[in-house]
Amino acid sequence: MNKLFSFAVSLALTGALVSCGDDNNNDPQPTNQTATEKLMAKTWMVTAVTEKEGTKAAVDIFTSEDACFKDNLYKFQASNAFVVDEGKTKCFSASPQTLTGQWSLSNNDQTLSGAVSFTAAPGFVYDVELTGTIEELNQTRLILVDTETVSGVTTVTRTTFTAQ
Repeated sequence: MNKLFSFAVSLALTGALVSCGDDNNNDPQPTNQTATEKLMAKTWMVTAVTEKEGTKAAVDIFTSEDACFKDNLYKFQASNAFVVDEGKTKCFSASPQTLTGQWSLSNNDQTLSGAVSFTAAPGFVYDVELTGTIEELNQTRLILVDTETVSGVTTVTRTTFTAQ
């Protein structure tokens, strides 16, 4: 009986010691950040893209993208500068490592637009455009939904960005 009591006390003390950790977070995330602050606080990378055409099931289109697009980094900076970093794998060897354009929020910070373009070769303009409704935006994830209707068929593209 005495051994059982000692074991129970030891178990209780161990549980108390394990549950009493350092609750201080050395990297606190502000909870009242605006959409602009959340976008500008991180560098973003596309980690998933699905497309749903009409009544068909959503299809993963990210896996079929070229590697040179999958490692691109997106930065939303002050003065609405939108920077696309080509990452480790560039799609065009002659292209600069970073491209700068403009970004904006509208519709009560619910719509995000960003655009970058440059001339890769005479007659060939390379465009990067992000446009859509913000479905989710927090410190780790941005989900952007773009809806387009062409000839009566609605296509919904859902792009997930992960903070880096």
